[in-house]
Amino acid sequence: MKIANFARPVLLAGLVLAAVFALQAQQTKLEAPSSIEAGGPISLHLNFDKPLPEGATVRVEVSPQTTTQWIAISTAEADNTERTSFTLKGKLPEMAVRGDWTVRNVWLFLPGSVQGQALGHNNATFRVKAKDFPIPTKAEITVTN
Repeated sequence: MKIANFARPVLLAGLVLAAVFALQAQQTKLEAPSSIEAGGPISLHLNFDKPLPEGATVRVEVSPQTTTQWIAISTAEADNTERTSFTLKGKLPEMAVRGDWTVRNVWLFLPGSVQGQALGHNNATFRVKAKDFPIPTKAEITVTN
């Protein structure tokens, strides 16, 4: 009987946390294209649940799923007068890693701020078409005088 009395509050707390995380995840919606050429343009469409404050910017970081090659794309002018819809445009490097990429982070920078506030992760993915190139996987270091 005591276990059942203990389990109910824990289960309820877990459901509340799940609901909070689900609501947080829905605050921004990001759409990404399905396939992009290395060295080519990339365009991401971002929708907010509330207007972006005047003077604030957003940085979206994209990266391959297999290695670290973080590319940051920042907002420009809003697509609508409500400042809830933005198109982020950038260019992938010529030496972009081939394969599946994902949106890693969405950061909000309020006016005058140098520290961003995370707006969460996003599951938007896309494929980068590129040539394979070797990427070192280890290094040997020798100390010399």
